[in-house]
Amino acid sequence: SCVSGVYVLILSKDFAPPQLQRSIDDYLRTVPEAVIGALTADEFQTARGALVTRFREPDRTLAEAFSRRWTAIEEETYDWARRAKLADALEAVTLEQVQALAARLTSAPRLAVHVFGNNHLAAFGEDDGSGSVAIDSWEAWRAAQDVWGDVELQ
Repeated sequence: SCVSGVYVLILSKDFAPPQLQRSIDDYLRTVPEAVIGALTADEFQTARGALVTRFREPDRTLAEAFSRRWTAIEEETYDWARRAKLADALEAVTLEQVQALAARLTSAPRLAVHVFGNNHLAAFGEDDGSGSVAIDSWEAWRAAQDVWGDVELQ
């Protein structure tokens, strides 16, 4: 089993993308390994069990049922058993796997997309501490990446 990705999405009218990026990086450098590394086996089983229970709960309202099904239609997955599959997958996850993932979060390849609103245009080009650069051409960016190998992007 493998994790295909972890994402963080933040919308803010008060803070510019470089400041948010620094906050995300600070969080990923410290919190996951410290918190997850300190989990006991019992705490992990309780948390995992709560998530499994949540994914196995039936829809309580027509709106919940509609929303879940509409998402599958909108995303064109048509996977009506997605929650059951997630619950099954969660039951197989071990504390050791989660701790290993937490330890890798700071060194994993990543892509950060910053969208600057009118209120934060002055921060465009500000160093966010990640070593990131503006990309003028996705083809040039992709060619410079080792992590993509022979993957074809369309």
